Amino acid sequence: HLEPLVDDPFVAKRRGFAALRELLFRITREGPVVAFVDDVQWGDAESADVLVDLMRAPGAPPVFWAVAFRGDERATSPFLRALLARLGSEPDVARLHLPLAGLPPEAAAALVAQLLPTEGAGSELAARIAHEGAGHPLFIEELARHADESSGPWLTSAVGSTPDSADRQLLLAEVLR
Repeated sequence: HLEPLVDDPFVAKRRGFAALRELLFRITREGPVVAFVDDVQWGDAESADVLVDLMRAPGAPPVFWAVAFRGDERATSPFLRALLARLGSEPDVARLHLPLAGLPPEAAAALVAQLLPTEGAGSELAARIAHEGAGHPLFIEELARHADESSGPWLTSAVGSTPDSADRQLLLAEVLR
């Protein structure tokens, strides 16, 4: 049966999560389910409460939840503060924190060489992109794509600036537009 639409966003969000809970129960009848939620640092505290409600026994669907977030947002994100506080008081929800590190410089240069086959892993361009990418594979991929599509003054800068250099900030703005 369909419920009437509501103007209250909080009620609408709760109904949406109730529908998601029901959907998860139906899907888990077919086999194991893993739910991956990325970039949760951008969520709000109410969504964290609802997510924990999806995880909490009794009555939680049998789902393995993987939640990813930027570690440097732990103290400032309303979602993360609420999520971690709520999970800390849920004895039936097992937690495992796996911090991920960036690629080491050699692996980052090898990734650049793979993405830009005309460049060797030891080339100045590969070193520059590996350095500016700060070990982040997605950022390295975007920098390599940008380098492949264009050339600009950022490519001529000396390797040695910090990963948060003005070059990186400008390029990030370019890549994300």
